[in-house]
Amino acid sequence: MRTLKYPSLTILGAVLLGCASPRVPQPNGLSGQLSSNQPHVSRLADMGVSASIANHGPTNCTVNMWATENEILALEVLDPKGQVLPPVPPALPPPDVKRYERVLKPGESLKFTYTLDEYMVETPPGMYRVRLRRIPSNELPFRIE
Repeated sequence: MRTLKYPSLTILGAVLLGCASPRVPQPNGLSGQLSSNQPHVSRLADMGVSASIANHGPTNCTVNMWATENEILALEVLDPKGQVLPPVPPALPPPDVKRYERVLKPGESLKFTYTLDEYMVETPPGMYRVRLRRIPSNELPFRIE
């Protein structure tokens, strides 16, 4: 039997690979709504985003709270050209990442608050957008002045 030499890296890769896959509508009924009371900011790190993730489907859905609470894994920020900004690398996932799974019954929702301060790229003035990475959501526009 073969053992993994670096199990933490294997778990991180699986989480990142899953979170980095193309945006595909989820057949499970999860959807998100993003909002902010800050349509204009002076720098990306000042932007605050509220998210509500709801189960609109007929069956239970599972949400990984570790990934969903982590802005690097939960959100995508798009620059004025529509390109996804690369965030800083996320922390290694806990070895027991499965324990962070939460079941949402039909009609239930969760609320999260994010600050876009995990990006180490130049963000010149312009219109940007933010969206959820793995859950279908609206794209929230905001301006960096």
